[in-house]
Amino acid sequence: MDAAQKATAGTGFAQSPHGSGLGLTIARRVTERHGGQIHFEDTPGGGLTVRIVLPDA
Repeated sequence: MDAAQKATAGTGFAQSPHGSGLGLTIARRVTERHGGQIHFEDTPGGGLTVRIVLPDA
């Protein structure tokens, strides 16, 4: 995933030939509404790792 793709990941503006692009947008909104953070990282060998960090309850 290049820098431009990371910048739009989870914003609803990313497009994929394999889906609507809404999955990361929904995950980001739910995470942020619970006071958490979502991070996108390159996976060695290809792909994307999504890390969600939520505060303690």
